[in-house]
Amino acid sequence: MRILSGRGRRARRFCLAVCLGVALGASGAPAVLAGQDGAADLAQVQDEVAAIRDLPFVADPTPVVLDRSELGARLIEQFRVEAERGNLAVEARAFRAFGLFPEGMAIASVMIGSSAANIQGYYDPETDEMVLVGDDDDQLSGLEELVFAHELVHALQDQRLGLDQLTTLYRTTPDDEALALAALIEGDASLVQNLYLESHQEVMPGLVIGALRMLNDGGARVDVPPVLAHTTNFRYGAGEIFAERLKDEGGWEAVNAAYSDMPVSTEQILHPAKYLERDDPTPVMLPDLAPAFDEGWNEIHENTLGELQIAVLLDDQAVGEFAPLAADASDAAAGWDGDTYQLWAGDDGREALVWRSVWDSAADASEFTEAIRKREAERYGAAWEAIGHGSVELNADDVSLRVKRAGDRVTYILAPDADIADALFERLGGA
Repeated sequence: MRILSGRGRRARRFCLAVCLGVALGASGAPAVLAGQDGAADLAQVQDEVAAIRDLPFVADPTPVVLDRSELGARLIEQFRVEAERGNLAVEARAFRAFGLFPEGMAIASVMIGSSAANIQGYYDPETDEMVLVGDDDDQLSGLEELVFAHELVHALQDQRLGLDQLTTLYRTTPDDEALALAALIEGDASLVQNLYLESHQEVMPGLVIGALRMLNDGGARVDVPPVLAHTTNFRYGAGEIFAERLKDEGGWEAVNAAYSDMPVSTEQILHPAKYLERDDPTPVMLPDLAPAFDEGWNEIHENTLGELQIAVLLDDQAVGEFAPLAADASDAAAGWDGDTYQLWAGDDGREALVWRSVWDSAADASEFTEAIRKREAERYGAAWEAIGHGSVELNADDVSLRVKRAGDRVTYILAPDADIADALFERLGGA
């Protein structure tokens, strides 16, 4: 481990659920600043980032540089802490019920392996550390320079925009809102990083060489469920577009203002006009479902999917596949206006999933209903049967589904047998 000395010491880490970082490839050719004193390199990058972001530093961050093995050891411990905070195991069960995680995959190991192979830096508002992955020397490579620029924005967010509080909020909000918050934070940093790159084109050859080297070594080919790949890409890609739209509307002041008037859904990130017009999601409540179950069943998880994860669900890409979402899946999810799901589990290990969503219009609800019915028919290899008043059922081995559309609302039930599915269906209003 080495510490790059600059003009002072103050930094914090930003690591949302451990898996956020800058995955840009392996270390490439030296940047223009290489060959000078390392401290001068850091000071110059910091000054440029502050000028681009139009936000001065309160104190000077000092990065710690780790090699891959040191990073892996840290990620394992950080992941353990974050998993305990966020109850990852229970959320993974819900995603398996949806089919977003495959059965039998050790999600924790996959997430740690993917992060250790690809992350090039992170910022931690809890341990006062900025971590970069690099070589044990006193110069910045092209990759380190660009990652340093990105992580410096997180230091500014911490010092000026309340990143500590946002990190706490991230851990306590539903998935969809947390993804929107992460996209604001990472999109802001990505926008500054790329504006920095525009004035440092000499870094590009090293980045290209590094990316090719990483692909050749297999470092980026850690097969992950598509929902993890798409939500990570969303934070940076869609987040940058969102931040740029705010900047175009009102300069950096508009971006700063978003930290106190935050986007609350992936819909608002994907369609910035919905944030600017404050088209907030409609709250969706589920009734008390306990009477539908026998003794020994309990609700173990409640959350929200949101537009982005619904689009990933409908697109149904294979593990290890990462292609742009199909237009029909994105279109079917685009009318989203709110959703809530609950996962229930019995003492015998069986599970039931109840999901209710609301859409911008009856037409949007109908489009989604057709898409989810098609997806589940293919998933279970069975046909839907009408049971009246816009409701259908699907019965296959060890699973019984119900879907009902009523106007702009859709109810989805996945249960281990028809009796439980019917009891839940009646509890939710029946046909």
